[in-house]
Amino acid sequence: LFVLFFYFSMIWRPQNSTLSSSSAASDVYKRQVYSCLIAADKISQHTGGIGGEVLEHEGVWARVVDLLLHSHSWVRSAACRLLGVHMSQVGEPAKLWTKKKKASWLADLTVLKRIANKLCNQLTSEFLDEQLGEQVVKNLIFVSVALMAGPTNKLLIEPTSNENDTRVTDDPMGEDDTQLANPLGWLWRRLSFLARTSGLLKRQCIFRCMAALCLKLDLAGVVANLPRIISPLFRIINQREVGYEAGQLSGLATEVLGLVETTVGPKTFTA
Repeated sequence: LFVLFFYFSMIWRPQNSTLSSSSAASDVYKRQVYSCLIAADKISQHTGGIGGEVLEHEGVWARVVDLLLHSHSWVRSAACRLLGVHMSQVGEPAKLWTKKKKASWLADLTVLKRIANKLCNQLTSEFLDEQLGEQVVKNLIFVSVALMAGPTNKLLIEPTSNENDTRVTDDPMGEDDTQLANPLGWLWRRLSFLARTSGLLKRQCIFRCMAALCLKLDLAGVVANLPRIISPLFRIINQREVGYEAGQLSGLATEVLGLVETTVGPKTFTA
């Protein structure tokens, strides 16, 4: 436990302001944080959840979430992986809201929305690669299912900070959804917008995420956001967008669109 506390406290410790004036010292700090994240990842996977208990007790997870948007790509990736390890230890997302798990820092709708928006920001980063993209998608799926399983009366809470700003333009459904009727509308809206902006890997990740969410979420939630799901897919398939990215995305978009149609049924799909 002492070793665990040492590594996790290093992650939690904010960078000393005196280090910011020295590039060399700042690089040392980044390497320290990255090394601690890697060590925490390894230890947490081999301690049967003990690592997670230490993190809960020390309140370190808020720092790990902040590191999702760290300026160094290695730190971002390591923080995303560590978050994924913790989610995998929770098991099914709905278990977050059971009495046994409810004390978890993650069993909070505001925290989950904050994480979801940081993960979306990771998809837009220049640091995005295949490995990070895959982990971001896994984490987004967990968060989405957990949000849908959460207390319904609290789903009206909207992110308010700048980093959690989900307002986008060119939304196929507009922005007048009631959160009670469509609690994940804000996330689908953001994913749909990002899927229509340039960035091949980003869009591939989002299409895969959309496909997985269609399989994981209840049918009503998928139907409520159907225009947002199919809009970026039709854009590729109907050749409203041309060029290298569109050519590379065509096969995946066709596959995902077919899955969506199978999920909601032909009648609903063409309505």
